[in-house]
Amino acid sequence: MIKKFRMIIPTLALALGLAGCGGSPASSGGGQGASPGGGAPSDTVKIGAELSVTGPASSLGRPERDTLQMVVDEINASGGVGGKKLQLITYDDESNPTKAVLNLKKLLDQDHVSAVIGGTTSAISLGLIPTIEQAKVPFFSLAADQRIATPVKPWVFKLPQGDNLVVERILAYLKSQNITKVGWLSSSDDFGQGGKNTFEALAPKFGIQGVAFESYVPTDKDMIPQLTRIKNANPQAVIIYGIPPGASIATKNFAQLGFKVPLIHSHGIANQDFLTQTGSASNGVVFPASKLLVANQLPDTDKQKAVLLKYKDDFEKKFGYPANAFGGHAWDAIHIVAKAVGAVGGDHQKIRDYVENNTKDFVGCTGVFTFNPADHNGLTKEALALIKVVDGKWTLLQE
Repeated sequence: MIKKFRMIIPTLALALGLAGCGGSPASSGGGQGASPGGGAPSDTVKIGAELSVTGPASSLGRPERDTLQMVVDEINASGGVGGKKLQLITYDDESNPTKAVLNLKKLLDQDHVSAVIGGTTSAISLGLIPTIEQAKVPFFSLAADQRIATPVKPWVFKLPQGDNLVVERILAYLKSQNITKVGWLSSSDDFGQGGKNTFEALAPKFGIQGVAFESYVPTDKDMIPQLTRIKNANPQAVIIYGIPPGASIATKNFAQLGFKVPLIHSHGIANQDFLTQTGSASNGVVFPASKLLVANQLPDTDKQKAVLLKYKDDFEKKFGYPANAFGGHAWDAIHIVAKAVGAVGGDHQKIRDYVENNTKDFVGCTGVFTFNPADHNGLTKEALALIKVVDGKWTLLQE
């Protein structure tokens, strides 16, 4: 059964945390996501969220859902945007790409939303894009694969830092440590393979060579065989490119095999679940990620610090668990969408055009965004901090 969480804020349903099934059967009209025939009042704009709230990617999708819920609540409590309230309609794909496409079609055909936020994993986001492009509805992806927004797709925007920025940051760090030979282990899904492809393209520019390449299925419970082959290749460092729980298992296996070289990860581990699942095995891990994890350690001159601290405080007080970078991507997406709705209403084309041409120096949780017709990610290398796990805690690495 496809799970659907509906939220009209403020409502009794939100207060009670109720979930419902099915969407509005009314048809859309004239490209209007909040048309009178679409099941919402004329002063309400519907925003769709297609997320992996349960399943293997739940450590990403749950904070994404909670963040969207929190921000829409805040916006509506303060009077809405441009005289309109936001109605958030959220479906859980259970980390299943096939269910994600079915959810998206419900959002488009039954709920008639003005924009869609989601696609928690790269595989899911990439799988949603053909339907998005056909429907011509603005889509704000919460996944990292560079192919999501490169080359630019008119109706697709991407919030997380791309593989190009992440891998470049990893390679620059390795070069600074005089490391030239590395072993590579990545998940076999689109996220892991996207990272591998980017590494192979960029590594020669940094004088770095991959001496062993291995992969694992995200649901694997043991990666010792792959890591043993990597160890036998005598790398000077190992890179693991994946998300929990797979990346966590690989980290524990790395420790079990007694590696004596640095372990580098991607931004895919940037949540508390990774630390909880790995325990002491993750001490010493270095990775680039959104600054949210080390917000308290940033200098006061950092443009993002105030935004990050407020989001972190608001989220943790409301939900009782640590904020993470994935929820931060959702925070950015809903604020960008809300700003567009406030300016131009619920029309698909107008929202798309406004975001592309008017999102300039937007200070978010992920970074400072500037979109244009040639760039639908809008971030620079300054959107990443280099972080090290020290005694089970995120620590800003001074470079």
